[in-house]
Amino acid sequence: MSDYSVIFFGTPEYAATTMKTLVASGVPVVAAVTPPDSPIGRTQFLAASPVKIAANLLNIPVFQPRGQADFATVLKKITPSVGVLFAFGNILPSAFLKAFSYGVLNIHPSLLPKYRGPSPVQQAILDGADRTGVSVIRLDEQVDHGPILAQVETKIEKNERLIDLIARLASVGTRELIRVLPLYISGTLKLIPQRHEEATYTKPFSRTDGQIDWATPAEQVYRQYRACYPWPGIYTAFGQKRLKIHDLSVLNAQTHSRPGEVLLLNEKIIAIACGSGAVQLITVQLEGSKPMTAGDFLRGHPAFYGAILR
Repeated sequence: MSDYSVIFFGTPEYAATTMKTLVASGVPVVAAVTPPDSPIGRTQFLAASPVKIAANLLNIPVFQPRGQADFATVLKKITPSVGVLFAFGNILPSAFLKAFSYGVLNIHPSLLPKYRGPSPVQQAILDGADRTGVSVIRLDEQVDHGPILAQVETKIEKNERLIDLIARLASVGTRELIRVLPLYISGTLKLIPQRHEEATYTKPFSRTDGQIDWATPAEQVYRQYRACYPWPGIYTAFGQKRLKIHDLSVLNAQTHSRPGEVLLLNEKIIAIACGSGAVQLITVQLEGSKPMTAGDFLRGHPAFYGAILR
């Protein structure tokens, strides 16, 4: 019988995978906390978070607080022992943090204190970093500020996208949490304070972060694609409509064309000139249409060749 119980806080699919892995590993998860169901799509259908769906399948009680008063209600229904938070999306009230006997632990996908805040994986990719990692920390009242239980460093692969890298970091972080949790509970694990003077911060990503500036180098456009896949995705303007770019690659070629100009190379490769270099379009989607190959799009829109995208 464990001498502690875990309350899990999370929202997206990779957090749900972490919760399921904890349960499968014998970690006593007795409740899940996730945001309220939110409206999606044109129908505004209320959808449950992946963590709620997973918790229901595991017969784990679910709490969905809307504000500080609701958090206080949650405390009346559970016996706080230790919290585990991963991609929850909300800041926990200070009084709620203090109610846990062993505090609340957080899996953060960066090597703290670098890349504190909501978008550490996106920013690492955008910055062209070749390495990142995962930190397991104990939360305090400041964002991503608490002492470190463990860190694991890993390489960022050249073509790794947000969806791929964050899933891999989640897996690494979950394994590390499972390893150190018994040591932490027993009091034999030494916590290491962060070097706060070395902290860097990230901002929340929005849909506008997907808009391409063709004056930037081709490599930077490709980083933007990787950092924004699958959300918010990258896009440009063709005529009066938004053109989403679902897939592209960097070309090993230099052009003397204007940034944003649509080029046809070797009669097969559809490319866009950048501030330096060019990218090859692979899959695109015009506003109001379905995704298609760049070749099919050009055949259906002859004016695309030679256009200047904005």
